Amino acid sequence: MSDVVPDHNAESALPLVVVLGASGFLGAGVLTACIPLPVRLRAVTRSARPSGRSQRPEWRVADLTNPRQLAEAVRDADVVLNLAGITTRAAEIDAERINHGMVLELIDLFSRTRRAPLIVQAGTGSQVGTAGIGRIDGTEPDAPDNAYDAQKLAAEQALEKAHRAGHVRAIALRLATVFGPGPVPSATDRGVVTTMIRKAIAGESLPMWGDGTVTRDLLFVEDAARAFVCAMRYGDHLAGEHYLVGSGMGTPLAELFGSIAKLVAAKSGGSPVSLSSVDIPDTAAASDLIGVEYDCTAFRHATGWHPRVGLLAGLDRTIAALCSAEQ
Repeated sequence: MSDVVPDHNAESALPLVVVLGASGFLGAGVLTACIPLPVRLRAVTRSARPSGRSQRPEWRVADLTNPRQLAEAVRDADVVLNLAGITTRAAEIDAERINHGMVLELIDLFSRTRRAPLIVQAGTGSQVGTAGIGRIDGTEPDAPDNAYDAQKLAAEQALEKAHRAGHVRAIALRLATVFGPGPVPSATDRGVVTTMIRKAIAGESLPMWGDGTVTRDLLFVEDAARAFVCAMRYGDHLAGEHYLVGSGMGTPLAELFGSIAKLVAAKSGGSPVSLSSVDIPDTAAASDLIGVEYDCTAFRHATGWHPRVGLLAGLDRTIAALCSAEQ
């Protein structure tokens, strides 16, 4: 990590890495990946410190929409890993304050200092919207078709502008669909993979939109977390750009749900639950109905990162963790 982790023995001389959203699913995974690094580590959450977590990070509770609390949370930061975000489309006002407004406040804070910290922003590949059909590589024009993606894109663009102005060094990682077990019970994945695993464990049929031919690029949480570590390591080289981070493969939802049903049945000793076709809800965004896989060549060539956990292995580990939690 030559770009952000100099070889200093004194604890006070080590760079300070601040993880925003450290109690969330992805944030907790990134925090876990950072703990072995030779850095000072500050974990920022919006509620009390999660039980069972390592004593090593400095824990801070902060409302990131409060400018004073945000300033204290990132004070003296050399690196800010922004994993904070609200994906619930029904809460667009609150979501905008976190997904976009908080990033603008961060930029304003650092523009008034002589520091130009590295900010690694968690984005999503779906920011490309309906332009992202088939295999994408990050060069496509962006056309977000829902509030969350539009907010994430606006934040990314603001960071790129601030980078050009010299206020920060900014990298955006546009992630595929991240799944896996949470590092602690308080950091659970609420995405489609975990939802379907829970249904299969409960013996329920797995509802599938249409014929299940729509594909998703699925990335195990530990691989996603390692991508943030790599982004820190090569920060100066990567800064000013956005990068796709995914498995590089598109899996049809019918195949995904079928694998979940079989793996859960193998774990329980029962028969696989059935898959059922349901109508596509009116609330679905157009991009939800488009199959996609990520070409991560740019990020892989720049950092050497590549996914280590295959889909079936990741599903098996997630199922084992959820079955254990049910007991």
